[in-house]
Amino acid sequence: MPSPTPTILVVGATGNTGRATVRTLSADLAGQNVRILGLTRSVDSEPAQELRKLPLVEIGGKYWPEIDAAWLRDRNVVKAFVAVSPSDAQFTDESLLYRALLEARVEYVVRISTWAPYIGPASPIFYGRSHWALETMLEDPSFDALMWTSLRPTVFSRQMVEPAAEAIKKYRSTGSFGHVSLWLAADVPGAWIEPDDVGKIAGKLLVLADPSPHASQKYVINGPEDITGNDIIAEMERLTGGKVTDVSFGSDNIFNSFRENGVPEKLIRSLWTAIGMFLDGKARFSEVEPTAQSIMDLAPPTTTCRETLRYLAGEK
Repeated sequence: MPSPTPTILVVGATGNTGRATVRTLSADLAGQNVRILGLTRSVDSEPAQELRKLPLVEIGGKYWPEIDAAWLRDRNVVKAFVAVSPSDAQFTDESLLYRALLEARVEYVVRISTWAPYIGPASPIFYGRSHWALETMLEDPSFDALMWTSLRPTVFSRQMVEPAAEAIKKYRSTGSFGHVSLWLAADVPGAWIEPDDVGKIAGKLLVLADPSPHASQKYVINGPEDITGNDIIAEMERLTGGKVTDVSFGSDNIFNSFRENGVPEKLIRSLWTAIGMFLDGKARFSEVEPTAQSIMDLAPPTTTCRETLRYLAGEK
């Protein structure tokens, strides 16, 4: 029997942006007759358990590429958030989901795209082509009944500073940072964005009674300041009082784990191309398109890379 409670579906509820989306929805919709249904592959994980404690929130383990219109109608899904990991099947899976949302007469969907310079039909980055194809599909008149907004954040700051945060933890336990390996270039700045800020933006859009002013919009979102690899090293030293003596910038060591997990080499080469674009300085404020004014009016990004580093390193 269909659910009588209007439901906001969150695909990727425990992911980079999904957690803040769920938290924002729960806080802003408190006391209303609505259900927030978060989907995750890890229903027993700590993030899933934390989200489950929030008002209005239910967590489910439904495999999202199998969602069809009947499943959506049975749960009375009226709005949706979609954030999925890049894969070589992304267009197939995500386009099927939007087709189901359209058929089920879902009112509005907010999706996470990628950094605008990555997006295009001839992009060397495989998921940039996928996002271009998905946005182009949604722009077709056949999808006019489904309102949508695509968020185009720059590279996530957590990816940039996580190795530094782990090195800080190591220093505190052993007295040594060890070797610090950063994607960032030493002196090339970028306006990296905290994923929680992106999730908050998505949540604020989804709680709007009338999201039509944001329909069919592709919003660029940048972080609040430029920062370099040297800036991160300086912050590590400030937080600990130690001295970083062994560091590599612009490192591709992160791809070792991808190879170990069987990610095809052709996809890894594409990912390295993506990193190369911001190592060339294309993510600095003077190069990037500014954060959309509609986003600045709704929920401006405020979290700096230094704040993200302190949080990941366990600073209070």
